[in-house]
Amino acid sequence: MGRRCPGGRNRQRRLGQRLAKLAADARLGGKGRRALLRTQPRRPGHVRPGRSVDWRLAADRAGVGPGEVFRRYLRAYGPATADHFGQWFDLAPRAARRVAADMRGELAEVSVEGQPLLLPAEDADADAGPAGGSVRLLPHFDCYLRGFHPRTQLVGGHGDRAAGGTGRFPVLLVDGRVAGVWERRQRGRRLEVRVDVFGRLGRQQSRQLQMEAARIGAFDEIEAELTTGPVEVNAHL
Repeated sequence: MGRRCPGGRNRQRRLGQRLAKLAADARLGGKGRRALLRTQPRRPGHVRPGRSVDWRLAADRAGVGPGEVFRRYLRAYGPATADHFGQWFDLAPRAARRVAADMRGELAEVSVEGQPLLLPAEDADADAGPAGGSVRLLPHFDCYLRGFHPRTQLVGGHGDRAAGGTGRFPVLLVDGRVAGVWERRQRGRRLEVRVDVFGRLGRQQSRQLQMEAARIGAFDEIEAELTTGPVEVNAHL
């Protein structure tokens, strides 16, 4: 059970509303939304995904086939392989590859650092814009961390300090790769966001980190203060 914190119920309600809106934007039917998301748990805490979410049931009720689910996965997390899709959705590799094979005419193969990956054909020639310039503070078990494979590319030489990038620790992400860990502590009417940066940040990256801390405070409706230095990171589970 998660630890109770001031304002936890209100934050849970706001999160539920945002998740419901995301589901609506994805154009899932009402039955699909109810099957896909449990947006209003009775109290803050853990929700076992196996008990509250069955994406295959939700997709079937919404009239969305496996191919469309794969397409949406690639648009959110691609370029990726069929095996990545299977790992994310708990499909056997053979079943995931069969989904990709059935969509052969709708997918395009691209090369990323010498590795062949897949994208929806209509996205393959899109201008992705300049790379880099991203600084993010990700919480425990963020879907980016859970879905990233191979994780050695995510954590580099910081695997031991970042729980291997599995999401058990909240991490600082710079240009898509783990660059630190962080914690949050409530200090009276302020929220301290303390970050242990593994290397050095440039001036622009430091400004972006300040904005990330402010964003977390805005979500919690409390003033946030950014500090840097060693943190005592505790695994979530």
